[in-house]
Amino acid sequence: MTCGEYRIKVSPGNVLDTEQENRLSPDTVWVSITTTSDYWRGRTDRGRVEKNRDGKTNVWNKKIGLGSVYDVIGYYDDAAVIEKTGVFKIAFAIEGKTRVSVSCSDTFFSNKPYPVAMCGTFMGNGTVGEIISDVLSNDDVTQREICAKAAAQFRACPENKKAEAAEVCGRIYGHNDLSSCLVTEDNMMGEFERCLRAVCKSNNCACKRFYKKVRSCGLPYGHFSDLTCFDEIHSSQGGEDNEGGK
Repeated sequence: MTCGEYRIKVSPGNVLDTEQENRLSPDTVWVSITTTSDYWRGRTDRGRVEKNRDGKTNVWNKKIGLGSVYDVIGYYDDAAVIEKTGVFKIAFAIEGKTRVSVSCSDTFFSNKPYPVAMCGTFMGNGTVGEIISDVLSNDDVTQREICAKAAAQFRACPENKKAEAAEVCGRIYGHNDLSSCLVTEDNMMGEFERCLRAVCKSNNCACKRFYKKVRSCGLPYGHFSDLTCFDEIHSSQGGEDNEGGK
């Protein structure tokens, strides 16, 4: 987003929070702030904030850049905060419902929606496949270990298979029943990474395990029938009906 002269990117990394009705909740936050003359990039996570609320150690871990892009940085108002007084405020609150917020005083500021992504959030437009492709190609977004593994799989994917991998595996996030099933079991990213291996490397073992998980969640076989191994497994099991089942 753009706030006055500041270009701000905020990318939360989510985990399943069993204390918040099994919802995905921010656990890490990457921040990039850029102006024409200065920049700052850094991150924090829930554990770092909890340990350093006394102010003795900064709750934010600077990666690169200078400090002139903000006036205030630290823990106050029950949140890890980066603020340019009268311009913008970024806050990562861990008390109660964990949340990340960004506010801007610019009257021309428009807070556009961030399409949900497996490794946090990403501001962009396009199809699910295009957005996922952008996320996996963006070093600033892949924060958590499992996200980094998926990003590595995608970057190693042959160029002629990347679009297919993003589109096919992106269906995990575009199908409510499947995504709800996988989020509940806390293994959505694991299955996504397995799907990437099935498409990019034609890994039959990964594909079979992905097939088993998709079917156990009750999803119709046809949702991924363009995966060759899905078709082969389906046929070898006698061609179950196309409306779900295990």
